[in-house]
Amino acid sequence: MEIHLPTHKVLCSASLLLASLAAGHAQSTWDYSATPDKNWSTVTNWSTDASPAGTAVIFGNTGTTANSTTVGNIVDTSFTGANALSSLLYNQSATSATAWQVTQIGSGQTLTVNGAFTVGGYTSGNNFTQTAFTGGGALNINASSSSFLVSNGSNTSGGTGNLQARAVLDLSALSTFTANVSTFGVGSGNGAGYGTLYLADTSTITASTFTSGGSASIYNGNTSNTIYLGTTTTLNVGTLSLAGTRTFGQVKFRPASSGGANSSAVTGGTLKIRGADGVSGAAMLVGGWTGAFAANGSSVVDLTGGTVDAKVTTLKVGTTTTNNNANSVSATLTVDGSASVFNASGQVTVGETTGGTNGTLSGILNVTGGASFTADSILLGNQTAGAIATNGTFRVSGANTSVTVNNNLTTGSRSGTAAVSATVEVSAGTLLIGGNLAEGSGAANVNSTVNLSGGTIDLTHGNISVDTFSFTGGALKNVASFSAATTGGLSLLNSSSLEFGIDPSFTTLNLTGLLSLSGTSNLQLSLADGFAPGASFVLVSNDAAEAISGIFGTINGAAVGVGNTFFLTNDQGSFQYELSYTGGDGNDLVITAVPEPATCLLAGVGLVGLLWRGRSVRAARLSP
Repeated sequence: MEIHLPTHKVLCSASLLLASLAAGHAQSTWDYSATPDKNWSTVTNWSTDASPAGTAVIFGNTGTTANSTTVGNIVDTSFTGANALSSLLYNQSATSATAWQVTQIGSGQTLTVNGAFTVGGYTSGNNFTQTAFTGGGALNINASSSSFLVSNGSNTSGGTGNLQARAVLDLSALSTFTANVSTFGVGSGNGAGYGTLYLADTSTITASTFTSGGSASIYNGNTSNTIYLGTTTTLNVGTLSLAGTRTFGQVKFRPASSGGANSSAVTGGTLKIRGADGVSGAAMLVGGWTGAFAANGSSVVDLTGGTVDAKVTTLKVGTTTTNNNANSVSATLTVDGSASVFNASGQVTVGETTGGTNGTLSGILNVTGGASFTADSILLGNQTAGAIATNGTFRVSGANTSVTVNNNLTTGSRSGTAAVSATVEVSAGTLLIGGNLAEGSGAANVNSTVNLSGGTIDLTHGNISVDTFSFTGGALKNVASFSAATTGGLSLLNSSSLEFGIDPSFTTLNLTGLLSLSGTSNLQLSLADGFAPGASFVLVSNDAAEAISGIFGTINGAAVGVGNTFFLTNDQGSFQYELSYTGGDGNDLVITAVPEPATCLLAGVGLVGLLWRGRSVRAARLSP
């Protein structure tokens, strides 16, 4: 026999269940009734008519206010040490966005919680649980074996779920927030709800896992979990998973239009990412989806306008393991800022599918604004199984942006049955690759593209093997071999530059296809200090009989001298070379040393002496 409880009893049951997290500890529930004040130290404001020190504190519907800035209760004395709370739960069950529990922590006061901290926690119903902390004091969650959760869910199944169920924690008007917990979750409870977190001006979070994303069991529609970063944020976490599971989300520095209690924008904010020990690297995932979708959507971690100091082991941007129901989903990570340093000791994967059918998954990684980014290797567009179209895009832009890939940058790998595409775009800055820029396994079914319109791609004597290479600006440097199956050959358009370093490790570029030069293209050559150059260097060796098309407009940015001559200079001196477009076997790009004038003069004097001696010998032989 089915038993149907009234809705209010279901909600009360849920509240009691959540409160049981503090089992074994006395409970104190806020029951403020307008007099005499809103202070925590006033014992009549609590259900026990006693201090809440050391107890499990609960805030329900009593004492809510109409917005996030109107204070409903005041921490007027510190709760630390033996007086710290055993847990703290905000579980008001409003059904509109106009009900808030607002806790003010006064300047110089600290509120410490030695157990679970929860805002919301419902798994059914249409609940709005909105909580804000304000003031110049500090909130400290010190519970290394407990959880931190900001989430409300719906039990709706088989579709979009209940898009209104939500939990919000606004710390934007609070001075300091620290959390040392086992798991830290925003919108990561059961059901289809979502969560929003505004971090404090200064926030430090230590956890085994930090997760922003909904339940894998129920899709939550297009609604996003959102995290707004404060001025200084430190994340010491073992695994950092943002905007994934079966939900979309966003992470960014708090803008002025965020709707938080602090209406001002964060300018010049900083985000530091480390492992849980605060020293090693974290495993980072942006947009890691494990469930099917009923609509298109995107997850975005946009760190524009701030400074990032990140140390990670692996980084994945956009992954899925199951069906997409013919929908398109994407994940984007943007690292920005001239002082930003992002270091991945392992592989960076952008766009990865490991199963499922239908739909499209896209991963996008942007490094811009002068940021420094280092990875052991990068894989764009990785389809290990299934039939979901898989795209990976990597963009480098902004003056002084520096990206170093210690090993290979792989443009697509396909073991499944759907299309795979990989795109590298460099418009400014430098992309330095210690290995090769080439397709991976299943290359015959991968579409790979490189667009170089500015900045520099330096292969450090590695190889390029892609389908399409568009070279409209910038510089291509130190390439050992080059092939572009679709575009064929290497075409330098506009003022693009082909660069070689003349040093003991010099490598000829072995070219498949035609070398085509525009009248404004540039040949850039540098001579390493301490290196005495040889007589001749084959810069480009063509694989076939095609003649080089066109000529360079400049060498090292200057007009070419008479007879295609130019000078290279290092600490050993200045050396004159001549450029030939018909060197080697007749169609190679070759530079050859021009003998010094003194050497030419000495050779001329020697020749005159030989001629004079020859004539003297002949005259002697003819005399009687």
